[in-house]
Amino acid sequence: MKAMVFGAALMAACLGWAAKETPGFVRVDWSEAEGEKWTIEGLADRETGRPMAKDTVFAICSNTKPITSVLVLTFVEEGLINLDDPLAKYFPGFADITYKGQKPKSPITLRQLITHMSGLPYGAAAKGRNADMTSYLEMVDIALKQGLRSESGVAYQYCGLGFQVIGAVLEKVTGRKVTDLMKERIFDPLEMTEATFYPDEKLLARVAWPYYYPPKGGAPVRYGFENRWTVPLNNPARTALLSGGLFCTAGDYLKFSQMLARKGLGLNGKRILTEQTFDTYLATRQTPTDDKVNASFDIHFGKDNLSGSKGGLFATGASWNWGNRSCSLNFRAKSPYAPKGMKSELDASGFGGARTTFVVTEKKVEGERASCLVANNDDRHGVALVKLVVNGKVVATKKVGLAIGESKRVAFVQKVESTDKVEFKVR
Repeated sequence: MKAMVFGAALMAACLGWAAKETPGFVRVDWSEAEGEKWTIEGLADRETGRPMAKDTVFAICSNTKPITSVLVLTFVEEGLINLDDPLAKYFPGFADITYKGQKPKSPITLRQLITHMSGLPYGAAAKGRNADMTSYLEMVDIALKQGLRSESGVAYQYCGLGFQVIGAVLEKVTGRKVTDLMKERIFDPLEMTEATFYPDEKLLARVAWPYYYPPKGGAPVRYGFENRWTVPLNNPARTALLSGGLFCTAGDYLKFSQMLARKGLGLNGKRILTEQTFDTYLATRQTPTDDKVNASFDIHFGKDNLSGSKGGLFATGASWNWGNRSCSLNFRAKSPYAPKGMKSELDASGFGGARTTFVVTEKKVEGERASCLVANNDDRHGVALVKLVVNGKVVATKKVGLAIGESKRVAFVQKVESTDKVEFKVR
């Protein structure tokens, strides 16, 4: 009897350890044909033991960008702005911005701001303040002083600042706050009742806290939001960072994702974009054909251009397929870098280290073909080194370049027996 009790206790301890060391997640798979399937595992708050749930709130970071892009396109539809307008039309100072001390070959356009083609610096914050306490107009001034880091319109170069600048444009055109515009044009029609840039105490009581996992083991460390933003988060004086400041539930983001999968039409029957606008902009490549990044408005395409994906800094990922009208969300709670002041060395595979973090999923072995899906959920581009391991031995290696939020299937032609142990390793 004692042995049985001890065995049960040991198993419980092992299960508890496993739960503690693994990021919790909320996953939703939806298709118009089959409906939705939810998978919920792990903890949203390790300190209190609060589990993940359907109503868990996530900091979705860069998954904000597709929402901002859709907002901009609603103004394009109404003819209030033209994406090929020069930015200088709205802020004349950009007519004099320089690249390496010289006037650029072509002016920055509104389209380039939200397709990462503007050449602007990644971000801009006033000295002594975080970006969320720097106004859009201040960011415009900082950008003008810093100048361009590359010629505009030449190549994809990840840029959060472009989304803040487009916010300044929208506020100038309408004379209204961009947060109110987003609520009226996207959140309210789609019934996204808990999507906000300003989470209050009630929402934060349900938040999934991101944790940093030390590279050499040990307990995960909570990454407090004060490491990234200015608290309290519900302070309306904070700037709504259109590149990555939204908080929402997986259920709310599912409503937005269903709208993308249905080419602008929400599941509740509310149309946000016309199908023509969707096809012309979101479903059409915006990056140069000779660029390695195949994307539209921060939606990175699959090979057939009938699907796309996007990832956020704290491991929130979403993919959409408007070819078969389906979408998937996998919202986790993992920080790729350590909290400020933490003495532990940064993980070499994390945001602050030497390499980008990649995730391997959807492993397949069919006859002489073994493949896996590799995703980049980090906030930086990178080259994944994918290894096919058979029975503990590396038999083939491939390199694949992945932009932020991009996923690619990596296939190996390798004869594999049914009794072989097949693994994929990536770094």
